[in-house]
Amino acid sequence: MSQERRISRRSFLKFSVIAAIGAAVQACAQPAQPTSAPAQPTTAPAQPTKAPAQPTATPVPATATPVPKPKFNEAPMLAELVKAGKLPPVEERLPKEPLVVPVVEEIGQYGGTWRRAHIGPADIPNSNVRLYRESLLHFSVDGSSYEPNVFTKWEISDGGKTYTCSMREGIKWSDGVPATADDLYFAYEDIALNKELTPNVPGWLKFGGEPGVMEKLDDFTVRFKFIKPYALFPLILAGGILITPKHYLKQFHAKYVDKAKLDADTKAAGFETWNQLFGAKNNSSDNPDLPTWHTWVTKSRNADQRHTMERNPYYWKVDPQGNQLPYIDYIVHDLVGGADIVLAKCIAGEIDMQGRHLGFKDIPLLKENEQKGDYRVLLWKSTTGVSSMVMFNMSFDADPVKAKYLRDKKFHQAVSHAIDRDDFNRVRYLGRAKPRQATVIDESADFKPEFATRYIQYDVAKANQMLDELGLTKRDAEGYRIAPENNETLTLINYVVAAYAPDAQLITEYMKKVGLKVVVKEEERTIHYNRMTANEIELSMWGMDGAIYPSWLNYAYWIVPWVRGSVRIGPAIGQWRETGGKEGMAPYGDVKKALDLFDEALVETDQARQIELASQVLDIASENVWTCGIVQAMDAPWVVKNNFRNVPATAINDTTFLTEKNTHPEQYFIKKS
Repeated sequence: MSQERRISRRSFLKFSVIAAIGAAVQACAQPAQPTSAPAQPTTAPAQPTKAPAQPTATPVPATATPVPKPKFNEAPMLAELVKAGKLPPVEERLPKEPLVVPVVEEIGQYGGTWRRAHIGPADIPNSNVRLYRESLLHFSVDGSSYEPNVFTKWEISDGGKTYTCSMREGIKWSDGVPATADDLYFAYEDIALNKELTPNVPGWLKFGGEPGVMEKLDDFTVRFKFIKPYALFPLILAGGILITPKHYLKQFHAKYVDKAKLDADTKAAGFETWNQLFGAKNNSSDNPDLPTWHTWVTKSRNADQRHTMERNPYYWKVDPQGNQLPYIDYIVHDLVGGADIVLAKCIAGEIDMQGRHLGFKDIPLLKENEQKGDYRVLLWKSTTGVSSMVMFNMSFDADPVKAKYLRDKKFHQAVSHAIDRDDFNRVRYLGRAKPRQATVIDESADFKPEFATRYIQYDVAKANQMLDELGLTKRDAEGYRIAPENNETLTLINYVVAAYAPDAQLITEYMKKVGLKVVVKEEERTIHYNRMTANEIELSMWGMDGAIYPSWLNYAYWIVPWVRGSVRIGPAIGQWRETGGKEGMAPYGDVKKALDLFDEALVETDQARQIELASQVLDIASENVWTCGIVQAMDAPWVVKNNFRNVPATAINDTTFLTEKNTHPEQYFIKKS
């Protein structure tokens, strides 16, 4: 028999029931005094095996049980539209049971513009998804549990193979059209399973080798069935899967539109195929016409100099006093030349709240200028295995000589020994980081100390010896090693985006000392990702986020080449897995061994056994040094203007937890003096 559950990261594999308890929320001053407020029950999250420290002043997760006929309030800009007859009253715009979001400090004030910065068109969707996107479930602020969101409850049965999910009744898209299970089914049936739109069934849906099945039980209930136990499914739901407005998108879908008309519309929009048109329309950060159920809706294109978002008049959450959220009217992202300009704008007091493009190494300068910039620096704890690392593309095949060394374990280990981590730490992190190999953080349940220390000793003699043993004994006139296979200088290209260019230059210097020629090629993010997907990357650099169990099992980019997208250590191997062996490169050697264990871990319903399997994967990965870690810095700085309130003092900072969305930006506000 199925049971309703909220599953913590520690016990989600055990499917333990967590009892609901009441929570009282103290409220301070408010935008307007309602006559009554929705009551708010909550559930206590279970703690993970090795949990990050609990954040202070954190909103209490809750589901709403409103008092009959509550009085709700709204932002002045929306009240004016209601008065003018351009918008229904707030009571008609909210769902049957709005989700009540407790506040961190006090009931906020309406209005204002949240100023931020971005560094290119590809940066906007990556930034916005963590600001406003509403997922089916919500991560808690510390990442230890899941909270109801669009789904108010989820029942697990059949040993973890079946999930029955209830949708919050009465949520409306930003154009006022009700959102129902039809929208979820459209995203599943007409997008995820449509080969023209999605040539390969997404890995999250094709669990166990076959696509899962979604059933619509009624207007607000769906059921997912998988052929194997899918204990990670709540984590998938918290990542924002299946969010599409059928009433809008079907007008661009071949199943619902006359072919002649769709062909004409496609051509008029400048696209060659209807699926290209559909993809452009189904982009919540780049298409102002796309209805969403997110906190703010876009009013700009990604390529605009200033990207603007405006409050969603149909947003379905309220504060404890019945005030419709969000408090803030607008968010603007100004295009700047790079991360250094973002830092400068923060110091100048021109950013209201931002952590993106700020790093551990910026903390001293940011702290030094707090008073001048009228801001405070909050340090959130990241799940960063390492902050900078070198990745070897083990599926690179454009040059057989380069490919030989890029796949060689001893070559990886030699490169690791050649990196002067203490020097790197001084130059890039002012000596405040920790030399470390790439693996999960110490607090992760599957961590072992040896994973973090393998081959990190700076030993030029050892590196030279290992390279000589590989046959790279001859040198050219500049002292670089010559590959015996073609009698040419072995030259590897390190492809990086701007943020990692300084790191890459240091790597080039270290490699030169052992006779390895590494050329840095800096490129814009979109170009970089296209090159990665095309399997053209040789070396690359990034930071290792999401490095905590069980999250990394669904974010394994740095550990095993499990999918094609974002995997720099073997995108063609990920492609092979995604296409069932029809395309890409078959895994080999220890890569295959690690992936076999990884796949076994994904379907393991006994938590202790899953941790054991995950640890074995990490063991193989760290021994092979597919990803070569340099240093770890876990404090993530967030610049917050002093009048920008309701931001928690501490929180988990991580891509997989969609930070800062896990801290409820809808209840942030700009305090008027």
